[in-house]
Amino acid sequence: MATRAPAKTDAARSLRVAWRVLGFVPGVLESALRARSALWAVPLTLLCGCGGGTPASAPPVTREPPPRAERLAVALRFEDAGVDAATDTPHTRVVLALVRESDGRTETHELGVIDGACNYVAPTADALLAGSCWWAGSGANYDVVRRDRALLVRRIYEDEQSEALPLETVLRLELPENAQLQVIAPETLH
Repeated sequence: MATRAPAKTDAARSLRVAWRVLGFVPGVLESALRARSALWAVPLTLLCGCGGGTPASAPPVTREPPPRAERLAVALRFEDAGVDAATDTPHTRVVLALVRESDGRTETHELGVIDGACNYVAPTADALLAGSCWWAGSGANYDVVRRDRALLVRRIYEDEQSEALPLETVLRLELPENAQLQVIAPETLH
């Protein structure tokens, strides 16, 4: 009956044959570790320089700092638009003003000319600014709200003689990502 050589010899022979026939491929080290005797794999790995090194890696990812949040000042302005001489009805131009801190540029958006006089009012819970324009039993209420990356100006017309009309969005402005808003309103409303 033939005797079998120790397992160490089988593992070493398998590695030598694989090395000669295949050259180094990633599977050789894996085969060595699967062999019955892993004792030969460690010295062979150290001797050949296979395996124990640092794996090749992608170049380090350089992360851009988050974009600096742009600071914007927002105001609701009421400008005199004259008086109708025939009816003595005052007119007010309602304007949203947006001032960019980065370059000092001011954007103005006219929201309409309304009959009557306009005043600032305390904003509702979700509004940044609010105003009310009224003359002879009718008028319009405005509010400015932020919704994610947009600034919305909404208006609702009211009349003492009928139900209020539905709330409508009269202006939608896209804001820069992470924009910080500073509200400019009369001190009494803060």
